[in-house]
Amino acid sequence: PEPNSRPDILSFVSEPLAEDVTLNGRVAFRLHVRTDGEDTAFFARLTVLRNGRYLPVQESIATLRRENPGYAPGDEAVVTMTSDPASWRFFRGERLRVDVASACWPIYAAHGNTAGDVACQTETRAALNTVITGLSCVTLSLN
Repeated sequence: PEPNSRPDILSFVSEPLAEDVTLNGRVAFRLHVRTDGEDTAFFARLTVLRNGRYLPVQESIATLRRENPGYAPGDEAVVTMTSDPASWRFFRGERLRVDVASACWPIYAAHGNTAGDVACQTETRAALNTVITGLSCVTLSLN
């Protein structure tokens, strides 16, 4: 779908690439976030706009408390997600896009936004998640 196609997805689209580049390794998503929940999940996906279509490149997902075990609702925290290795050639003029969401069901299990093992959660609640864009970033292993 188009960027920002739903209110629960944040999309960031680059300027056209000035030259060809090659992703040869992992994609690291570093998100500065906060939530009003005890815990939540963050999902990020890198895509490339090629010939009028967005093609998925890599993605990753993590829970907030995995890296921040003492997280308290409303605190600012950092969530780092790293994809599996990949090799992609991006061409001059193409655009890269990063989508951030709190879920990617049915690919990944839905998170109940409560503390504890996702597989054992018996309660769910809505969470208001915030991504602090001026501090968050994506790093690509290029060569």
